[in-house]
Amino acid sequence: MTKHTITIAQARACHPLAPAVLRQLGDGRITREAISDAIEAGRHGADAGWHGFIYTADTVHFARSHRKEIVKSIEQAACDLGEPGAVSFVLGFRCVKQLGSTESDVASAMYGIAAGRDAYDVLNALAWFALEEVGRAIEAEAER
Repeated sequence: MTKHTITIAQARACHPLAPAVLRQLGDGRITREAISDAIEAGRHGADAGWHGFIYTADTVHFARSHRKEIVKSIEQAACDLGEPGAVSFVLGFRCVKQLGSTESDVASAMYGIAAGRDAYDVLNALAWFALEEVGRAIEAEAER
């Protein structure tokens, strides 16, 4: 693992979701280990199993608690990547495709009141997106 030189303050400031993601990884605290885990999740994927992002109950709660910020980040990423829209962007996530989630499932999870197993799966994907995005943002900041 490459050693990164980044302060906790820099990590917190590198992405709007960074404080929430790092607290989720660090059991309510922002730690150097949480920063390292976020970077690794950004490299290897959230589905590798990162503390606070393993159990559906945790990821669904996280996604619901931070839905507005996650959706804003997804909308920005979709725009940056030239995607036709945020919902279609999320439909392209490997974990969403594998589950056979529909456009309605994704839109409900992102913009509506998500209920049911399909919405939980999409909310899980939204939490994982946040984890990976923050990890990539922290690594990019550390490499500056």
